[in-house]
Amino acid sequence: LSLEQVDNSRLALYGFSMGAATSVVVASERDDIICLVADSPFSSIEEITIHTLNQMLIPPALVLTRLKKMFSKTFGKQMEEFNSADVVNKIAPRPVLILGNREDRMVPFWQIEKVFQAAAEPKQFFVNDLGGHFANAETIILDQQVIPFLKSALKLD
Repeated sequence: LSLEQVDNSRLALYGFSMGAATSVVVASERDDIICLVADSPFSSIEEITIHTLNQMLIPPALVLTRLKKMFSKTFGKQMEEFNSADVVNKIAPRPVLILGNREDRMVPFWQIEKVFQAAAEPKQFFVNDLGGHFANAETIILDQQVIPFLKSALKLD
């Protein structure tokens, strides 16, 4: 497809992991996004950073202040400002599909669930109990969850 072939009245975002959290923020700021699929969005950059440091057995108190300063210098925003759970409700009344996996070790399920709970209707939540962080990219999940959601939201049926 070329840009000339894109139907601007049917824009959807599909993000995975950090892309999912970023897509939540972008969709909350742009009215031209018709719907959102967020696969394994973390609730905030600060919470996922603390989780990752703990996974690496690094006490967050030792490095979090420094990381926040580096984040601010690099991105021109405070780490606390990048919080998908705080802005996901602004997407409504546009539909949101959030995918999560209980076995995800990179993005804890409670963070994904936090984003879903903060979302306003219309919203859908698909929870996969098998696999891990990348398990929702399986063809069967795309065919049974994502494609029907996108067809409905974008009125492609």
